[in-house]
Amino acid sequence: MTGDRIEQMSKLQPPDAHYLVAAIGWLELGNHVEAGEEIAKISPAFITHPDVLEVRWAVCASGQSWEAALLVAEILVDKAPERDSGWIHRAYAARRVKDGGLQKAWEALRPAFEKFPKTSMIPYNLACYAAQFGRLEEAWQTYQADGPGGRRPANVMGANSGPVNWFENAWNGARVSLGRVNDWRGKYRFFTNAGNGCDDNRH
Repeated sequence: MTGDRIEQMSKLQPPDAHYLVAAIGWLELGNHVEAGEEIAKISPAFITHPDVLEVRWAVCASGQSWEAALLVAEILVDKAPERDSGWIHRAYAARRVKDGGLQKAWEALRPAFEKFPKTSMIPYNLACYAAQFGRLEEAWQTYQADGPGGRRPANVMGANSGPVNWFENAWNGARVSLGRVNDWRGKYRFFTNAGNGCDDNRH
């Protein structure tokens, strides 16, 4: 989160910029509580600065405060709709709030599909959602997005699968069992629990 992100904090002035950097440091150390305390020091005038919102969302997500995370993501999408991260964060939180779920996550992220043609994580996550709905053909088509030369990840690592395209392998395994409604979900479990950056399960 450092590096390029800190360079984008130029509009934030000390001490607010210092508080934000400190919050990022605490997050990298795995302490979202201390990170939140640093965020709380930022002046009200900058609490909705996009860079601050990014870190606020990370604090909420780290603490699994999904209602707060969704609110922050909604503000981020409103304040900086050109940032793909806001849309991804919003979908991730929408899935995990009390009245959320896959459908709400899909609805939150789907508008970003055309808006960010170079962001591979968007079709990737949409494909994860579609697959977990059982819409495997749609999942595959969404994942392919722009085709082999497009934005989709060229080689996503499976949890213990070595250098293979786990999505394509999972898809091939699932297709074999499509005729057995009670069996395909088991064969497709690798897809829904891969843990490769895809919004694949509830934490």
